[in-house]
Amino acid sequence: MVATANYAGYLLGAVALTIRPRWGSQPRFIVATALSLFISEIAMVLLDSPVWWSVWRLIAGAASAGLFVCCVQQLARINADKRRLALLTGIGFSGVGIGIALTGFVVLAMAEFADWKQMWLVLAVVTACLLIPIVRLAPRERIPGPQGELLDQHENLPGWRSVLALYFLEGVGYIVVGTFLVASVVSTAGDRFGPISWIIAGVAAAPGTIIWTALGQKIGIRPALAAALALQAIGAAIPALSGGAPAALVAAALFGGTFMGVTALAIQIGVELRGANAGGPLTAVYGLGQMLGPVVVAPVLGSAFTAAFGIAAAIVSAAVIVTILVHIRHERHIKKQVQQYV
Repeated sequence: MVATANYAGYLLGAVALTIRPRWGSQPRFIVATALSLFISEIAMVLLDSPVWWSVWRLIAGAASAGLFVCCVQQLARINADKRRLALLTGIGFSGVGIGIALTGFVVLAMAEFADWKQMWLVLAVVTACLLIPIVRLAPRERIPGPQGELLDQHENLPGWRSVLALYFLEGVGYIVVGTFLVASVVSTAGDRFGPISWIIAGVAAAPGTIIWTALGQKIGIRPALAAALALQAIGAAIPALSGGAPAALVAAALFGGTFMGVTALAIQIGVELRGANAGGPLTAVYGLGQMLGPVVVAPVLGSAFTAAFGIAAAIVSAAVIVTILVHIRHERHIKKQVQQYV
């Protein structure tokens, strides 16, 4: 229930910014979401009730989605050439991996002497420290002129709905692997290895975004996205085919090394097709996928998680196919444009 509330909040936050995309450039909104995230973490220790926990996680999910879409919008508005913008996007999205690794280290370091309430309080302090630069660097007033408006003049370019579809599939596959990976490691190797697997995922994710965006500049964003998804599908399939901690830890590395790379590349394609307002709809379908993922695999869950990983691998593989179709359609569109000007 608590996890579902978090996913629901993430979806609601993304939908809100899809309907009201201008909020993403308003300083008050950025400050409010940052404060909401911090307060929701502190509040987790105040009332020992699953109902209240769900309320706080709903708020945290909405705030997280809001901050994420705000960051996407700011990156999309950077006045830079494509190569530099891709590098900045990779660097920006690497923060997710750093955050994952950091939380894993905190939990691992405190596991021997702290209870769950103390962990929440420490993580809330860490969150506050990380949010301070966001609040300080937020624009003091809404961006005026054309850059302040969320561009939608690209919406007739081909492939937008397909990008939404593949990103939805990624959301489903991501949450299944992310949810059950740690549980799989714990069940086979013990409690201590749970945080270690999460640290591995975070450490792999941090440079992964930079590597994948750089590869996107070299071979094309869409082929790079297909490659990242394919590698992620392989990572999801490993624990389905081979049990034990080593397989799960390898899967954690592949999962971490690809999932934020997929996000960075998909966001780049979305911005190319829809401008700065692509972040809201993409995050919304991703959030919907996160909510549906556990429901999809619930009927096959038992004492092991092999079937869940197998389903995740199949879903991400479907996203690979959609991405290839998006690439083919894009190439045809470019070729048609070239022929019109010849």
